[in-house]
Order: sequence, then structure tokens, then C-alpha cells
Amino acid sequence: MKRLILLFSQASAVLRAYKSRTAIAIIGVLLGAMALVIVQNVSNSLQKKVEDDIKAVGDRVIPVFARVPRVPGSMLRRQRVKTMRISDATAILSVNRVISSAPLVRNSYNVKYTNATIPANILGTTEEYFTLRGLSLADGRIFDNVERVNREKVVVIGSEVATDLFATNSPLGATIIIGTMSAKVIGVLNEKGADSSGNSMDNIIIMPVETAMERLMNRDYLNEISVQIADWSDYTTVVAGITSLLRIEHRITDPSKSSDFDIVNPVDEQKMSTTLIGLASLLGSASAGIAFFIGAVGIFSLMLLIVNQRTTEIGIKRAIGATKRDILFQFLLESGYIGVVGGVLGIVVGCILSLVVCYFAKLPYTISAMGALVGFVAAVLSGVLAGLYPALKASRVVPVKALQL
Repeated sequence: MKRLILLFSQASAVLRAYKSRTAIAIIGVLLGAMALVIVQNVSNSLQKKVEDDIKAVGDRVIPVFARVPRVPGSMLRRQRVKTMRISDATAILSVNRVISSAPLVRNSYNVKYTNATIPANILGTTEEYFTLRGLSLADGRIFDNVERVNREKVVVIGSEVATDLFATNSPLGATIIIGTMSAKVIGVLNEKGADSSGNSMDNIIIMPVETAMERLMNRDYLNEISVQIADWSDYTTVVAGITSLLRIEHRITDPSKSSDFDIVNPVDEQKMSTTLIGLASLLGSASAGIAFFIGAVGIFSLMLLIVNQRTTEIGIKRAIGATKRDILFQFLLESGYIGVVGGVLGIVVGCILSLVVCYFAKLPYTISAMGALVGFVAAVLSGVLAGLYPALKASRVVPVKALQL
């Protein structure tokens, strides 16, 4: 152990003697480790974001949107239509392997309470929507079927709305103004975060769908129907059943005519996102590999210089008993030392920059232990392999010739 510590001390002293060249070599390795760590951390963060988005949609929930499906390759915005009705949500329950469905209308309104006014997303739906989207109550209750049928003006508000309008006071029983309609607060939701579209689920107000359509929005059509299926393996069968049913309900008899609704498979979107993330990760890893190569070239050049300038020292060590193996190990230790320092610094800088990227991109921050491990090992290997030839050259120095220089 004492010998190893002594060798590390000597390696550190030698490299300090070549500060500029050592710094350049370390920076090359640092950039490689840093790039690899950033790529892995950000890739994991993106993957977690995709998974969180899938969970935000709901457990085995398929959104059916009232809009014309996008034509592959088209950049045009999909057109919204006004043919989807509450009866469609009820009819979908007859499709085999469908467990539940919830109609949904949405719009944005200014919401007022006393002197506070805020914008909020208003959702009109049924009781099933809370279960489908995994929304839980922090206080109060949700509306029931009787209140929905009677078009009662009752609402459940998100945690952000509760904070912005009521601060630390209890909202339960308070009357708020939504647009031009007054409504009574009967429940407050727990914090949920954003959905798959990036819309806040905390800045929402949920009311009975009939109340929203007739008393607030003055419309008779839906934006969306959320459908829960028994298992993801039933997706293809269920989509075929929903498509056939809704085309009949909407009187679309011409097979060549597009549907006026769009069914989205969150799992397919997750797979596509995962593929793109994997491609980006591969390209980033390739960039890290190039950085490691550049760093290895720097280490190689530095070690050759050191060997050439320390020939006399090598000859003296050999003359007093040092073996070829001792010389080889010493120079490999010095080159590996550069890799270790560059790897550690690269991991630290990479984690810090990953945090910055995730913060500004609003991604969940994750640290990839595997990315850090691979980055460190790659950094050390870059140092050792780059120093192998110079170390072999040093070990083959003939003591007599070296002392004659």
C-alpha cells in the first residue's frame, strides 16, 4: 500500500511539472466523460417524462378526440369537429373489453373570488373521470350523479386554483365566478402536475358535463371521450369496435370518408418517443467517443514527451534495481491517473450540466449510475490504453545507453 501511495505521489508530481499539457489531456477525457454522463442522464429523464405522461393519461386509458385524424406526413393542424355527443360516451360502454368511459368538454375562463382573478382550465365531465385520470381529493367530495343530472353548479378545483384564489383559507362552500356563472366549491384535488400535453392538472376546475355544456359553454358537443380498457393487449380490438360504433353513430357510411374522431394510443407514442430517445442517445454516445479519442491522443502525446525527457531517470532506476515491469507500471499509472482525474471531473460537471438542462427543459432530474460508471471506466481505459505504447517504450530503455545521454 505504501508503495502504491508513493507511486501515485510521484505520478502527481511529474504531471504537475507539465501543467499545460496535462490540463489539455485531462480536458479531453473530461469532455468525453461529461458528454456520456449528460447523454445518459438526459435520456433517462426524457424516458421518465414519457412514462409519467403515460401515467398522467390514466391506467389503460385511450383518449378519443373529436377531430379529424392527421394525415401521415402532413404538418397541417388537425381540424376539430362538433359531432361528438354525450351519448357516444354511453354507447362506447357496449364495446367489448371497455370498462369505463367519461365524456369531456374543456375551455379556458377567468375565475374570480372576491378581489382575486385568475385564468383556469374548465373541464366538464362525469364522476368516472376522476378514477380514469387518477385524480384524488385533498378535501371535500366530488359531485354525484344527481347533481350532474340536475345541472347543479358545483365544482371541484385543482390545488393551484385553491392556492391562488383562497391562499391558506378553506375553499369548501365558497362561491366562485367562472366567466359569468357562479359555482359552489365542493372539493379540492391533490397536486397532480402536468398531463401528456403539458397542461397543468392543478390549474383546473371540474364540474358536471351537463352543467358545463348548458350553463357555461352553451354547446352540445364534446372535445374528447376518455375510455378505459381491460388490458393493453385488447387495444386493437377495442379501437376497431369504437371506430365501427362511432362511424355508425355519426352516420359515416362511405368507407372512403375519413372519421370525424381520432383515437390515440399512448403506448405507441411511448414506443416512438423511446426510439427517438435511443437514437439521440446513440448520437450523443458517439460524440462522447470522439471526445475520448481526442483525449487519448492528448495523453499519448504527453506520455511520449515525458518518456523522451526522462530517459536518464529511467536508466538510473533500472541501474539501481527497477525492473521493466516496474517502469511499465509507473508510466501506465501516470497515464491512468490522467484518466481518473478527467473521469471524476467529467462525471461531476456532467451531473451539474444535466441538472441545468433538466431544469430549463422542465424534465424530471435523474442520475444514471450506469452512465457515470461507464464514463469513469471509459476515461480510465482511455488513459491506460493511450499510455500503453509510451510505457512499453520506457520499459525497453537500456540502462547503459540511457546513462550515457
